[in-house]
Amino acid sequence: MSNPDKPSMNADIKEFGVHVVTPAGRIFKTDKIQSVNDYNHYSHHIHHYIKQQQYNRDKKWFIEKGIQQKLFLIPAIMHQHLEDPIYRLSEKDFLKKYKVSRQRLLFNKSWSEY
Repeated sequence: MSNPDKPSMNADIKEFGVHVVTPAGRIFKTDKIQSVNDYNHYSHHIHHYIKQQQYNRDKKWFIEKGIQQKLFLIPAIMHQHLEDPIYRLSEKDFLKKYKVSRQRLLFNKSWSEY
């Protein structure tokens, strides 16, 4: 049984859609991901641009500032290099490896413009 207070990834996919990050570092929106059943969870993860709990807690603030939530379908190892404290890569190493800035994939008040 699902918990109505717990955010649902399927609901987020329906509300925000999904962006794909290519090996060349390009980002584009796709309509091929309509639910969590549409991708391989072993090889790829869906990553929230703004941490889900933070966005849900401060939704009004983000909307007022015009900051949009985004979901990114990314390789599982990229997700680790992006967020995991143990495996996280520096901005320079992340950019070199994935050809996209960590800042384009993570909201952070200190470096984001709004």
